[in-house]
Amino acid sequence: MIIKNQIIDAELNDDTRVADLNGGISFFSQVSIKRNQNYSPELHPKFAISNNQAYFDNIFSMLKSTESPQRIESVWSLITKLPVNQARKDNLKHLDLVRQMTDKAAAWNQLLDTSTLFKLLYSLKIIEQFTKDEQWVNEFINL
Repeated sequence: MIIKNQIIDAELNDDTRVADLNGGISFFSQVSIKRNQNYSPELHPKFAISNNQAYFDNIFSMLKSTESPQRIESVWSLITKLPVNQARKDNLKHLDLVRQMTDKAAAWNQLLDTSTLFKLLYSLKIIEQFTKDEQWVNEFINL
């Protein structure tokens, strides 16, 4: 999309050129962005939701309802757009639960949480990211 003569032309590609406004002065050279010095990304609501276990569990509990496929799709979409739940990620990354428990099958069932397909899928998506780390993969295999 290009702005030319103060008209937006959606057919033109932004990436190939920048429109000049007001006699050849580039529009983008007039924009000044200042970052708020008090802004903390950790305080963003998406982090508050994903890292508060009670909130996160409540969102997952909405997936248990089978009455509305659209609702399930919307809730799953929300979960996948949130940052990864740090507690679940840490448990899967460090695998402490599997090391500490003598009953390995019970440990894996608790760690992967097979109570719902969505919780299992969420955990497997996290594990998929760890498979890029050769050290983690070797540790995983040796358990």
